[in-house]
Amino acid sequence: MGMCRVRQPLLRAPPDVSGPAVTDNRRVDLPWIRRAILRHALQALALAAVGIAAALAALLDLGVWLAARSGVAPAVVAGGVVPLAVAMVLLGVDSLRERRLQHRSQRNLIQTNRRLRQSAADLARFATFDSLTGLYNRRAWLEALEQEWRWSERYGTAPAVVMIDLDRFKEVNDRGGHAAGDAVLRAFAESLGETLRSSDIMGRLGGDEFAVLLPEADSEDARVVAEKIRACFSARRLDFAAGPIALTLSAGIACGRSEQVREAQDLVRIADEALYDAKAAGRNRVVVAADERTAPLQISA
Repeated sequence: MGMCRVRQPLLRAPPDVSGPAVTDNRRVDLPWIRRAILRHALQALALAAVGIAAALAALLDLGVWLAARSGVAPAVVAGGVVPLAVAMVLLGVDSLRERRLQHRSQRNLIQTNRRLRQSAADLARFATFDSLTGLYNRRAWLEALEQEWRWSERYGTAPAVVMIDLDRFKEVNDRGGHAAGDAVLRAFAESLGETLRSSDIMGRLGGDEFAVLLPEADSEDARVVAEKIRACFSARRLDFAAGPIALTLSAGIACGRSEQVREAQDLVRIADEALYDAKAAGRNRVVVAADERTAPLQISA
């Protein structure tokens, strides 16, 4: 398969298929925030104490000087200075209280901001990824396909699309329940992760229907990749209370540009038709759609 040109990622990298990480939003007050607030509070307290002490010393000096100049008894001067000093102390205490309230408000703003950022990240994850498999959901995968199609038009290349359907998936749910079905879906997602390149885009379109986007790949490249996925998935063994379940899949491939393929959605349509051909031919096989729909199909089983 040819080397891909260096490009920006189509979308964010998919998370681990084990599921999205759980974040406890209740504990957002980090230790460094608490230390910073305590440090600022102690600094403010120290500065206030120094300021009050300096102001009292100055007022006492002023009282002694006034008493010496006016001949007034020091007790009388002290009677005016002491209330002034008390007023300054009260102002200092009020300033400390206001500063404490500011720090508390700042801490609340930091906590609120973190919660909002986490909520935005969760919403973006739910809007982009399938919660069960960790693959792109239908909307995100189709968006990646359109972006890759525009990129390939610019450089004269074409991507390949592989549509995949798990064989007899309804029977899996009937025999083992939805827990068995979920385990099979996760096992298939793991098979995709073990088989595909980092530049390939995989998505779950719904139910047991999956799609793979292979940038700059021809029909033979796509067929080899699809066969690897089929072999990797079939080699897995899942045992349930109802007994072991055979894992097989059918795949349809479309690639290139032709009279039949004028836009990205045409690739999906033709690959989907090839997938139905694989199902009709007996399942557990890969069908590559020819460039013209009237030409014979390439079938491997």
